[in-house]
Amino acid sequence: MRAGWRLTDLTWLELLNWIRNPVRGSAHANRVLGPDRDWTLTAQLLAGVHDRLAEANWQRAGGKGPRPKAIPRPGVESNGRNFGGSDGRTPDEMKAELARMAGRAPMA
Repeated sequence: MRAGWRLTDLTWLELLNWIRNPVRGSAHANRVLGPDRDWTLTAQLLAGVHDRLAEANWQRAGGKGPRPKAIPRPGVESNGRNFGGSDGRTPDEMKAELARMAGRAPMA
């Protein structure tokens, strides 16, 4: 709350707006936003640009040296695992499963 305001000075709508949209840098914002409080949209976009440029420069250099690491983002924990890959199904089993989910006969 801004200095000099009391809860009794606010309407219910103003109070709801204050709760849902905390002012950056305030104690309320720090509590509500947690580690994301310092990451504005601009900071996130700049981090994305930095990551892409670092990857592009690494690629243009022929992939020499270690692959560049992304700037850690708040609220995202990385355990080094890659997602995707195989869950042990063969391509035919996957085709049959997709056909079953789509409600039609398996593809040949």
